[in-house]
Amino acid sequence: RMHQIGDLLRVPLADSPIQDLARTHEVVDRPHGFVEACIRVEPVELHDVDVVDTEPGKRCVAGLRHVGRIAVDPEKRSVVTPDVAELGADDDLVAAPGERLADQPLVGEGPVGVSGVEERAAQFERAGSIDHARQAAGAELPLRAGRVGRQHRELLAALAGARRQLLYVPRGDLRRSQERVPSRWVLDIASKLEGKRWWSEELFGSERDWLAHVASFDAGLRAVAIPAFEQEYRLRALMAQPRPADGGARGALGDPILAAGSAAVAARRSARFTRFDGNLGGLAVPSPIDRVTSATRLEGWATCPFAHLLRDILRVEEVENPEEELEITPRDRGSLVHDVLERFIGGVLARPEPDQPSPSQAWSEADLERLREIASDVFADYEARGLTGRAVFWERAKRRILVDLLEPLERDNTLRAERRSHPIAAELSFGMARSRLDTVALRLTDGRSIRFRGMADRVDMADDGTIHVVDYKTGGASGYKKLSEDDPDLRGTKLQLPVYGQAARALVERPDAPVRAEYWFVSTKGNFDRIGYPVTADVLERVGQTLQTVVGGIEAGMFPNFPTADNRPSYVKCPYCDPDALGVADLQRAWARKRTDPHMALFVDLADPAPDVEVDAEVEVEVEADEEASGG
Repeated sequence: RMHQIGDLLRVPLADSPIQDLARTHEVVDRPHGFVEACIRVEPVELHDVDVVDTEPGKRCVAGLRHVGRIAVDPEKRSVVTPDVAELGADDDLVAAPGERLADQPLVGEGPVGVSGVEERAAQFERAGSIDHARQAAGAELPLRAGRVGRQHRELLAALAGARRQLLYVPRGDLRRSQERVPSRWVLDIASKLEGKRWWSEELFGSERDWLAHVASFDAGLRAVAIPAFEQEYRLRALMAQPRPADGGARGALGDPILAAGSAAVAARRSARFTRFDGNLGGLAVPSPIDRVTSATRLEGWATCPFAHLLRDILRVEEVENPEEELEITPRDRGSLVHDVLERFIGGVLARPEPDQPSPSQAWSEADLERLREIASDVFADYEARGLTGRAVFWERAKRRILVDLLEPLERDNTLRAERRSHPIAAELSFGMARSRLDTVALRLTDGRSIRFRGMADRVDMADDGTIHVVDYKTGGASGYKKLSEDDPDLRGTKLQLPVYGQAARALVERPDAPVRAEYWFVSTKGNFDRIGYPVTADVLERVGQTLQTVVGGIEAGMFPNFPTADNRPSYVKCPYCDPDALGVADLQRAWARKRTDPHMALFVDLADPAPDVEVDAEVEVEVEADEEASGG
């Protein structure tokens, strides 16, 4: 069989990209509800049959990236998911998991759902222009057709260099409730071994000495001759026990590891809020009262207590790989915009007072040019730090960001004239090292106070003595629409404005000064909206009640997962709840079971008071970088 795979390697593969998929009219529909192949009009080798996806970007994995080794003995070794690093190696066994194989040979992006011939034809036309667009980018983007051929050769070379080959082909994805189509590379190899052309139904429905069908993990574990790991031995011993008549869990066979695992599974499946679900009651959890904190940190608990536990208490940070980003991330984009506006307003305030614009005076052309210069400098800094993604996308993003930076100045002209106001501070820090101002304290309903540090983006003073506080946001405004004087914190998820308002009063040394605090969405996405309210005594009282709940929940060790209602695996709102990007359906079911546990009442009353109440649990993409960097 090794020689047969070697024969496949010697079959010439297509060296040229797909010329014109717009001329493709023949679509082969295979069983299982998937489009299995798009065949060109001209005669081709089977290696040139391409699969086209109707959901670009969802399933493409660029290359066989993960290489692992399992030592067999000093003379032999096995390799999992081979890539170019394995070319020329003398392996005892090469094992290629089907999850990788299924994704590699696709000119589009992966397994395809049937959605009509017309839509597929339109997709083929779009796919036909992909490489033409990539060629226009020069060397920035590799051609897809060339990449597929190269990866195919690398896989076959790695397989041909091993004494044994083991290919895994998944039949479905239970987490996403969908079937999977075998890679055509797998079908090519199976066809070579069989001596005739095989498709999916032949592969899944045939019995051969070189082909084994494993119905599930459970079935495979029961049938395997020798379990590979201690865990598999334990699980098989557990499955060999008869289930108790009362339907309860099987015994642990006196094994402490099995006992602990069984206890964890049973607790998570129960309706109780247990230590396996984030209940740390009775443990010494640090209280926010005992240290200086930040508004964004407490917002994190109200949004998802489990994420707050990992990120802010245990210091488990999300792994970021900016070198893998195609475009600048929303987080870095927000930080960039903050940097530019801070430098611009700070530069204005550094001028002699007569040279600063009055409320009725618009920003001059020199001011606009100065903003462009600052933006150019910040752009260059972020490029040098590797935070801007691929150059071809960054050029487009820079133009859009610059437009979004200039538009707020035009709107600011009108607003300053209406309010008769002018800037008095930019990036007003408080409670930090080198800050002019001390921490800001807000009172809880039990009489205690909690101290905040942070940084308000901008403070303006009106001729009538009203202080206007602005916090810039670069994302969308939908999650803030319900913010008002009657609901100033949206169930604890928006706490910055009252804290910044109190800091502004401390700046002017007028505790009773009228203050209006606003989020300003300085982007086209946010429609440049301003959403806020007056920071009154009633507002501070309402926020104090919310803070009492947040502090009480943290002190009680209450850190459950609070999954969002959105279960789309393509969009991860909380990486701590959904680290593998496969969705949060399991957590949603667990929340529905456990939300009535009395030990969770404090958080449920705040975040999800009744099943029929819609709670906006959107996670804010932006991070107050200065607060977080300072440990706030």
